[in-house]
Amino acid sequence: MGEKTILTMHDRRNIVKLAMFYKANAGRDKKEEKTEWEQPSEVRHLQEAVLNYVAILRQLWPYDFAGLVITRVLVEEKWGEIAGGDDKARVKLVSKFFDEVVKENSGRAVRDQPPLEHDEVRKKWNRTVEDMFPNLTVLGLLAKAKAQQPAQNGQQRSSASSSLKTRGRGRGGAAPGAGTVARQTAMLGGLSVCYAYNSAAGCQRTAVKPNVCKDAAGNHYAHACNWLDKAAGKFCLQAHARHGNH
Repeated sequence: MGEKTILTMHDRRNIVKLAMFYKANAGRDKKEEKTEWEQPSEVRHLQEAVLNYVAILRQLWPYDFAGLVITRVLVEEKWGEIAGGDDKARVKLVSKFFDEVVKENSGRAVRDQPPLEHDEVRKKWNRTVEDMFPNLTVLGLLAKAKAQQPAQNGQQRSSASSSLKTRGRGRGGAAPGAGTVARQTAMLGGLSVCYAYNSAAGCQRTAVKPNVCKDAAGNHYAHACNWLDKAAGKFCLQAHARHGNH
């Protein structure tokens, strides 16, 4: 890893990101104050990056169990298999989950608290899935996954995501896996419909043109109603938000 990344890890209060531990970024943090990190593109890149994080953490803070807890949850969830067969969608899911857990742990270090424990990290995983793949909630698949998640009795059990027979595109853009039934996704003009736009809080992303926004990763989303008429199997797609209209 780069020297700056390792020095940052010496203080548990500092916030790090998964991309910092991706080997492609090893030489990118020597002089730049604000480094543009190259993002992993495959699941194997994620696995290596997490392993690098765990290895550095164990060397600097041998009693800090944060990396082991994150790894356990990711192994139980088959490294984001619930996102479908698209590596890019799984990378986004795992990266977002990792970054949010590490950010929370840095705040706990500031308050002289221990890192998040297994059940707390698992809740972070569930919230990340709900945020990125809201259609899982619509179809009841996420509730099924939660019900099947491993009991906290010290024994490892099969991940709930491995039993899900339905895969497909969610807000993160995962494509259906081979031999599975695709979920319906609200699409307009070739873009996924913005989930935040349809929430009570509304969309806070950057507007790139009327009725189109983009997230921090540069992905564009359409502003239209994503209410699903289950009987007809169609989304509304009118020029209003789902919230307050359905």
